[in-house]
Amino acid sequence: MQPITLFCLPYAGGAAAVYREWPQAAPSWLRIAPLHLPGRGVRHDEALLPDWERLIDRLVADVRSQPDRPFALFGHSLGALLAFELAHALCQRTGVEPCWLGVSGCPAPAHHVAETDWLVCPEQDVLDELKTFGQTSAELLANREFVELIVPVVRNDFHLYGTWRAPRPGTRNPLDCPIHAFGGSRDDVTQDALKLDAWRDESRGAFDRSIFDGGHFFIDSHRAELIDAIAVSLRHATLEQTHADLQSIG
Repeated sequence: MQPITLFCLPYAGGAAAVYREWPQAAPSWLRIAPLHLPGRGVRHDEALLPDWERLIDRLVADVRSQPDRPFALFGHSLGALLAFELAHALCQRTGVEPCWLGVSGCPAPAHHVAETDWLVCPEQDVLDELKTFGQTSAELLANREFVELIVPVVRNDFHLYGTWRAPRPGTRNPLDCPIHAFGGSRDDVTQDALKLDAWRDESRGAFDRSIFDGGHFFIDSHRAELIDAIAVSLRHATLEQTHADLQSIG
């Protein structure tokens, strides 16, 4: 199997560290390469970027700095939209698409719901939204130091997700790479298979869907099964592509 780099993008409020255990579970031919977002993790001293254009510019530069092999993209929730926009930006600027795109925990663009007040809403609204996902303990949310640390990041990322807009029909071509959508059977965001299946309209390539028995953060609760499913899907997709199709970023 030809080595492939899988660039991974985190969910809202997350950092590259959400993928720290993935390399141990991935097959040897799959290099896990989490992308670091400004304002957190190793880039904690950088300003948060609440606008799409500047953030995608940064991510394109990060991907282009690692042009050593064919690459794929994966993202969860906000990360799925980031991966989707990154795929388009790379295609437009370099002429090279990922060999595969994985979109997880995120409805297709046709079902995206706009929310524009996350940067100005009361802090309690942000905390209440975090509580609904059940990923952050009540003890942490009651810790003032933690809240002051995490709320600006979450505001920024919820704003990115809520203000994303699909381009007007006909303004850009669909992708050509295979797309695989992943959802959770108990995730209010993706339990409706129709909202995942609409991702097939975003590419002229093959489409597949997988549903895990979990909530929104099945990416953590079903980590091993998800990585296995990604590896199988990637292997199948690349075997169907010619060597010329599997390009690195020049």
